[in-house]
Amino acid sequence: MFHEGLTDQPTSADHLWKMVEENFDHAKVILSPRLQTKAEALADEPFDAMFPYYVSYRGASDDNDQRKYFYDLGNAQIVPLKNLIRERSLTPEFVHRWGS
Repeated sequence: MFHEGLTDQPTSADHLWKMVEENFDHAKVILSPRLQTKAEALADEPFDAMFPYYVSYRGASDDNDQRKYFYDLGNAQIVPLKNLIRERSLTPEFVHRWGS
């Protein structure tokens, strides 16, 4: 899944966008697992068997559980970034969304 070529300095604009697309595809995979609930974490049946990829419940108070906030923040960038990548639009908006 990982390879060192993704961290190389791009040699051209085409190479840059190829790297962006590869990193974006990886980011979409990272953002795809669901969030485990407290009930699922405490259930007798092993949750890993049903959902091998998930973001674990952390046992934090509702005020301190920021998993959903960051999960939603990242996922909200997917469609706009997909469009900006398709347009090859290296703009302040792209940089801001990519950083989010």
